[in-house]
Amino acid sequence: MSIFEIESPLWLILLFLLPLIVIILRVSLVDSPRLQLIISGLIRCTIVLLLILALGRALWVTHSDHVAVLVLADLSDSVPEKAPDQVKTFLSELEKRVSNPSKAGLAVFASTAEMVHPVENHPKFPEVIGPLKAGKEETSIEDALLLARETMPNDSVNRVVLFTDGNETRGDSIDFAKRLSQHGIQVFTQRYEADEKDEVLLEDLLVPSEVKKGQSFNVTAVAHSVRETSATLILYRDGFKVQERDMTLEAGKNNLVFQENNPGDGLTKYELHVKAEKDFYSDNNVSSGVVFISGEPKVLLLEGEEREARYLSRALGAENIRVEVREGKGMPGTLDELAAYDAVIFSDVPAPDVSVQQMNLLRSYVEDLGGGFVMIGGEESFGLGGYYRTSIEDALPVRMRSEKKKETPSLAMMLIIDKSGSMSGEKVQLAKEAAISTVELLSDRDYVGVIAFDGAPYWVVDMQGAGNRLGIVQAIES
Repeated sequence: MSIFEIESPLWLILLFLLPLIVIILRVSLVDSPRLQLIISGLIRCTIVLLLILALGRALWVTHSDHVAVLVLADLSDSVPEKAPDQVKTFLSELEKRVSNPSKAGLAVFASTAEMVHPVENHPKFPEVIGPLKAGKEETSIEDALLLARETMPNDSVNRVVLFTDGNETRGDSIDFAKRLSQHGIQVFTQRYEADEKDEVLLEDLLVPSEVKKGQSFNVTAVAHSVRETSATLILYRDGFKVQERDMTLEAGKNNLVFQENNPGDGLTKYELHVKAEKDFYSDNNVSSGVVFISGEPKVLLLEGEEREARYLSRALGAENIRVEVREGKGMPGTLDELAAYDAVIFSDVPAPDVSVQQMNLLRSYVEDLGGGFVMIGGEESFGLGGYYRTSIEDALPVRMRSEKKKETPSLAMMLIIDKSGSMSGEKVQLAKEAAISTVELLSDRDYVGVIAFDGAPYWVVDMQGAGNRLGIVQAIES
């Protein structure tokens, strides 16, 4: 049976345009033969009528008593073990209910879809559902729906019953199902009844990205178990077994920690295997990680009193740390030299032993290269050592201003700068920088004066309090 339907009947209001066209043609002053006006009016009315029917979504609907049902059964690895039994139960009921002129069929799918029984009258479905010819590792519901569109008859009301767990790994089944609906094929889903499997899952193996040779570190992982089970954990390093542990995995999350010592040099691959007594899938029981093991850490120890260095040097050496000891004035002069060390230690080194350029290098070493820097307290360290308002103070998480400084007596300092011809260019500039650095180290209670000489001496800065640093520095720079 066929009927004519209009989905949006409100558009039929525009039908009043048809008599309006006739009226316009009748009162038209166009000098044309009557037959031509009639034909023109019919064409215009037809065009307007077709536009109205299109806007109203006019449909010629054919109703059929023929129903075709195609069952699509997901048999991928992720579905429950009892999934085929659930499909078989449904097919048994379907066989009883399908009668002429209705039809039914069966297809199975995983990574691809396969037709098991064509859509036909009086179906006789197989006793065993599966197995699949193609791989079961992936699930493409879209491929199964595509097979349904290609095989469903054109003279029936088509229905698709989809059995799946919904774990789609390829394609877009939701979008494809919408397109099938537009072609008159409705999709009904049946979710598999989940059965809880004994399962152990090992998450990513976590190792540090880099460690020093001889440094201890942890290899960690997380294992999830559906229920409590005994298991054997085996840790491999570059393919060789290094640790084995028998333990009981609790239901839920289990934190696994292995400690490693002295593993060697270079890139090292760790791999953890879990062999559980109660486990369904074994493919998810292996996890690996890579760590880069560099040489022994190297530290530069600058000691104000070199004879005092032996105690700290001996303690660091006991931890497999190579120590190079230098006196306080032995600070490297380039960033490349500093980069050869993992850390720099100042032990009671006074600020005058370190130039402004070396202080700036040390700050860049810490902030830009990520090098380690330690300053050990002493009579010549921190604020007492003269590091207040220096680059080294910026590199450390402490401020250097010390209350003890207020108890020290004030001083008066006279700076004399040679500006003769032999000091031209870079030499006089270095002298100015040294004078400025000295002024910046003075407290507000100190006094300073600057004299320059060429043929004769003259005052650059009269003797005055060091609190006027900005004016003093500007006078020296001029």
